[in-house]
Amino acid sequence: MKAAMANAILGDDVYGEDQTINDLEARAVRDLAIRHNLKVHIDGARIFNAAVALGVKVSDIAQYGDSVMMCFSKGLGAPVGSILVGSKLFIENARRRRKALGGGWRQAGVLAAAAHVALDGAEATVKVDHENAQKLASGINALTPDSLKNAIHATESGITNMVMLVCSDGISPSQVQMFFQSNGVLMMVFDATRIRIVLNWGVKEGDIDKVLSVYSKFIDSISKH
Repeated sequence: MKAAMANAILGDDVYGEDQTINDLEARAVRDLAIRHNLKVHIDGARIFNAAVALGVKVSDIAQYGDSVMMCFSKGLGAPVGSILVGSKLFIENARRRRKALGGGWRQAGVLAAAAHVALDGAEATVKVDHENAQKLASGINALTPDSLKNAIHATESGITNMVMLVCSDGISPSQVQMFFQSNGVLMMVFDATRIRIVLNWGVKEGDIDKVLSVYSKFIDSISKH
């Protein structure tokens, strides 16, 4: 089992766990776990994003796990909260261990209400996020002149609600980040060559236009040098 996990081909996610780019199929993992009498837990923090991107139901992904964790805030718009799903016995044990470790929230209803609203509109919300991400990536590349495409461009393949802005040839992610920040747009440096822009329910189509407008100004500023 350890050898199979170590040899699994992973995508470019820094954590190596994005279901949409992981070549180790869920079915193969499940079969391997059964043969070795192991349990499979699915980290489904962005499971709705994966399901929409793959064109499948969330249950189609979750079926391969004995337990699943799903986040209500990542992509779905709830202010806070996650859910753990599993068999009745598994959840009973999880609750007991949570209490043993001092975890608990007596007035959790207000969080559950927000999570319920997020879950009701999850698929529609995520679809819009993906569409906005695609619009942003396409817009960035359309605004980038051919002479600069090697130095800065957005990755358009495999997009969910995240856009990677790749920088090289003298353009640094921190340089781009600082320019955007000075123009009222916040984004995060992901690593030495990339900026990660994450779309969510709070980012509307008009915000995409704002980002593209600032990007156009950035291109103009570096083209003059």
